[in-house]
Amino acid sequence: DLFAFSTRDNQWSRVAAQGTLPPCVAGATLTHVDGKLYLFGGVNDTTGWANTMHEFDIATNTWAQVEWSGDGPEPCDKHAAAVVGNIIYYWGGFGPTESVEEPDLGSGGGSDGEDGEDEDDEAHAAFCWFNDMHCFDPSTRQFSRVQTDSLVPTARAVHGLCAVDKQLVLFGGKDTNGRQSDTHVFDTVSRTWRFLENTSGKHPTARSFHAMCYIAGRNSILVSGGRDPNDELIATTSILSLDDGTWTEFDNGPMGARCGHTGLAINDKSVVFFGGMTDEGPTTDVFKLTL
Repeated sequence: DLFAFSTRDNQWSRVAAQGTLPPCVAGATLTHVDGKLYLFGGVNDTTGWANTMHEFDIATNTWAQVEWSGDGPEPCDKHAAAVVGNIIYYWGGFGPTESVEEPDLGSGGGSDGEDGEDEDDEAHAAFCWFNDMHCFDPSTRQFSRVQTDSLVPTARAVHGLCAVDKQLVLFGGKDTNGRQSDTHVFDTVSRTWRFLENTSGKHPTARSFHAMCYIAGRNSILVSGGRDPNDELIATTSILSLDDGTWTEFDNGPMGARCGHTGLAINDKSVVFFGGMTDEGPTTDVFKLTL
C-alpha cells in the first residue's frame, strides 16, 4: 500500500496506485527525483534480500520496475540513500555475501527479527555489512560504483545519511563493533570522505535506527531517536549546526522514545516524524517538531 500525508491539513489518503507494484519489503530506501519516487532494495520473508528497483510516477500514480544496468549494490536492506542534483547515492547496508536459498528472517519481516539487526555469530559467514557507495542516474537507468582514495567509514547498516548541497553527511549506525556515534562527510565532487571532528556541545550517544534529515534554512543536521548501545530506545533529538559545529540536544516531548521512524524537514522551522517502534510496539502516529 502507498499513502500520502498532507502537511497542510494533516490528512492521510490512500494512493490508488497502478502498474507493476513492488513486492512487500522491509529495510528499503525511497528517494525522490524529478517527480518520481525510487524504491530500492530491502528484504522479505519469501525472496530474501534484493537489489531491485521500482519507480513511482507521482503524476500518474503508476509503478514500474526499473531494469537498471551497470555496477549496482549487492542485494541488501538497511542501507541509506540520498539525492544530490538528479543522482541517487546509496551507501552501506546489510545482506548476504553468497546465495542464500532459505533465509531465516525471524518474525520481523526482515533480516533483523524484531529489532532489525542480525547479531547471530553463526550468520557472519554468510552475511555482512557493506561500506561501498554506488550512484544511480535515473535518466540513463545506469548504476556506477563510486571510487575513492580516501579512508572510508566502517561497513555498517541502519545509519543516517542526508544530502547537504553537493555533500553527503553520514551519522551513526551499527558496524561489527556495535552502534556508533561518528559523523562523516562525503564530497561528491572530489569523491573524498572526511571525518567530522572538533564539534562542540552535547554530542549524541551512539545509535542506530534513528531518523535523520537536513534543515536547509538552518544549515543543520537533525538526528532523532534510535537505539543506544544498551538496546534502549532513545527519547532525545540532537541538532548539529554546520556553521559552527555545535550540537544541541533536547527531549522528544510527547513523541517519546522510538526507533525506526522517519523525519523530513518541510520548511526551515518544522520537521515531521512518522511511525517507528516504541516501547508499546509499532506505531503509525505523526508528530510535528517546531524549531
